[in-house]
Amino acid sequence: STRTPVRIARGSYSNLNGSISDLQDGEISYAEDQNKLYIKEGSALVVLTQSAANPVFTGNATFDTNTLFVDGTNNRVGIGLTAPEVSLHLKTSSGNCKLRIDAAATPAIEFYEAGTRNSDIMVDHSNNELIITNRQNASINFRTNGANERVRIDSSGRLLVGVTSSSSVYGLHHQLQVEGTNGATSSISLTRNSNSASPPYLTFGKTRGTSDGSNTIVQDGDALGTISFNGADGTNKDHM
Repeated sequence: STRTPVRIARGSYSNLNGSISDLQDGEISYAEDQNKLYIKEGSALVVLTQSAANPVFTGNATFDTNTLFVDGTNNRVGIGLTAPEVSLHLKTSSGNCKLRIDAAATPAIEFYEAGTRNSDIMVDHSNNELIITNRQNASINFRTNGANERVRIDSSGRLLVGVTSSSSVYGLHHQLQVEGTNGATSSISLTRNSNSASPPYLTFGKTRGTSDGSNTIVQDGDALGTISFNGADGTNKDHM
């Protein structure tokens, strides 16, 4: 369609007649019938659309060299660089690179997958607790040295070290499970460092209460603790 562009060159303005495809570097054209402003910058064409006082930019945009760059081709935003590799890419050429979330109440990061809230990280405004939540029926995994899993909290709240799924020992799926293929990876150590003759402790507690934190008195005949040694019988490790 025919447009009436305005050319900005050498500090002067001159009216031109032509079409959008004829725009040259540094020219601006306003299409009144489309309510769009076309700006030619090099080989790129930037389009500003105004609808109900809400402008929409089309194309790449650079603000203050590399302070903020919008990659309109790949739908990415770069802060500190002009070639963002992900949806939001932050980079500094020197010093630290920080992302700050400053909320009046609860600061949080929410993770969604296909519109479904999956997980989040937040600070509880009421008590300043840091909360990491997996809202799905799945685990939270901690990895180091690449993709090597070290610790897992499964969907039932069990802490698993060296293993990715809970197994039964003595007929129980224990809250803390350590499993490995040698002495170092299948052991637990307790060390006390103090200038005294006192040792470290492994303690067992028992109450007659029915909720956590109870101190209901025990009764005669109650078993206060068990240490069991269970060997696999080819099927499981549930028997002593």
